Amino acid sequence: MIVLEEVARCLDQFDEELMADKESRTMETLHSIYRIKHDLLHLRILFNPLKEIICRLQRTTQDEKFISLRADALRRLDLKHRLIRRQVKFFRQTSQTTDPSLNTQITTTDHHPPKKSQRTSLFFNEYVYIYLSDLNDNINQLIDALEIQRESVAMLISFWLTLNNNETQETLKFLMLISVLFMPCVLLTAINSTNFQVEPTLQYKYGYYIVLSLIGGILLGMISWYKAKRWI
Repeated sequence: MIVLEEVARCLDQFDEELMADKESRTMETLHSIYRIKHDLLHLRILFNPLKEIICRLQRTTQDEKFISLRADALRRLDLKHRLIRRQVKFFRQTSQTTDPSLNTQITTTDHHPPKKSQRTSLFFNEYVYIYLSDLNDNINQLIDALEIQRESVAMLISFWLTLNNNETQETLKFLMLISVLFMPCVLLTAINSTNFQVEPTLQYKYGYYIVLSLIGGILLGMISWYKAKRWI
């Protein structure tokens, strides 16, 4: 859970940086986001078999034959370990019960859980099943949180691509406006730069200044039109 909280903090930090700072919209940021995505994928791969193992442990049932074999094996062991001593003591106590079918049942001698929820198995008592149930709930919560983080990573990658596409479109738009702005000027200068013998503008003393004035007027008119359309 601590790892997922750290991942969530990093994703929030990336989100704030992308919104506030244009310089953070680099390929290095995208690589960092993809590294987080790969880490989440590895965690998801690890959680799947863990959940399957817990579910299989929860589905274990009572097998009296193997429980009896286990009890006999425990009686033959060296009673140095406290857990072994406790289980052998329990088997000795249960062997004194009046019902022979209960001699091999594995339960604890104190703090019994409610009878309606008791289950026996080859290795586990009801307390272990309660622990496995809690563990399964925690695994499910982690998987849900992991899926939410994976969706957040996907949205963050999409957001990064959208911001960079918008920035590229703005750059292309600016270059296109400059090209369109100078097209009439280029046309006017091309007409006045022909090498014909008769050119009316060459006959006037102020023809050069007239052409410059026309070019300046066209530029101002185009810029005013761009601003009216809110293109710049």
